[in-house]
Amino acid sequence: MSSIGARGTARTRRPLIAISVAKRLTTSRALAGVVLAGALAAAAVPAGAAPAAALPSPAGSIGFVDGPGTSAPPATLGSASSMIYSMLPFGRDSQAVGAQVSSVNGPAETLSPAGTRQTGTIGFSPSLEHCLVGGCWLTWSNGYTGDVYDTGSQSITITLPAQANAFYFYAEPDQFMTFTMTATTSSGATSGPISVAGEAGAQYFGFYTTGAAPLKTITVTGSDPDGFAIGEFGISAPYQFILPDNAITSASELNQKHHKPHLAIDIPVPTGTAYYAITSGTVTRTNPKGDCGMGTILQGDDGVQYTYCHGSAWLVPNGARVAAGTELGLTGNTGHSEGPHLHFQIAYPAAGSRTLRCPQNLLFTLYTNAVSGSRTTVPNPQDLSPNALVCVKS
Repeated sequence: MSSIGARGTARTRRPLIAISVAKRLTTSRALAGVVLAGALAAAAVPAGAAPAAALPSPAGSIGFVDGPGTSAPPATLGSASSMIYSMLPFGRDSQAVGAQVSSVNGPAETLSPAGTRQTGTIGFSPSLEHCLVGGCWLTWSNGYTGDVYDTGSQSITITLPAQANAFYFYAEPDQFMTFTMTATTSSGATSGPISVAGEAGAQYFGFYTTGAAPLKTITVTGSDPDGFAIGEFGISAPYQFILPDNAITSASELNQKHHKPHLAIDIPVPTGTAYYAITSGTVTRTNPKGDCGMGTILQGDDGVQYTYCHGSAWLVPNGARVAAGTELGLTGNTGHSEGPHLHFQIAYPAAGSRTLRCPQNLLFTLYTNAVSGSRTTVPNPQDLSPNALVCVKS
């Protein structure tokens, strides 16, 4: 059986009169000759093989999800008992189609009433060919027709930006057969081998952190000797909700004014509930004998200061750099507190002549985005307009 090769510059679909097991057209590899059918059968796996189930990661610090399989990606990634991340899909890549690329810019989060936050850049090693589905890469899944990145090798590594605590991608073998594919993080968390169909069978791979250790790299390997493609990326948004979603029984809990005339919010949660970084930044612990008790001050990379009070434990050290969604500590009843809860406030700018602003609208949006899987525009924490200083949802 002839195999039309893996990497190339052709921009047309394979001719209908040709029977081929490869989805990319390459003159140089097409001239290479014949691949024995027996060798292909040995490398492939049965077409009816079921995808692997989601697997736990070492020490439970990183979770893996293989759902939704070949369907379109959901707007969130994570676990209700730990962190549910709001995810942003990548936009169209402006780099030339057919070029070898070593990185791709991530999406930006749009804020209201104005502003954006960038998610960073992902890198590839080795470089990959930039294709569009239907062009130099012929098939995918779930109706996706955007950017994909292909290789003729059997292993590539994706490097993630420092603020990425969750990331998903799809992958598909080169040949129109079913092969196994595996994704493994730098910490050893793995998808295990998953059977992926080469014809319109691109498979979802999603990793997320449930602790303080961020994602760094993901290595993707495949058993197709002709290589594979990855694409349809999504990355955790720059702002994330600050509690496990199952710690809140109703969104109305985030619409309450502080019990004193103070621009802050008190969220009643049991002692020992994890709380998370709302955005990326640097951590400072509060004086445990002060009013805030065992609290955490997050100096956000956005220039905003976020304060969490009355905790029962710290989970990151002083001076630590954290990404949005990093577990900072456990809630409690320390300091000047009248019962177990999380006190949360926002001050902008983070230093100098600061102004407190209400966190209610911001938290309400982040919570509903995580729970409902919506992508509602996030209120800009730097907004000091009159509406941002009224502590009820507008």
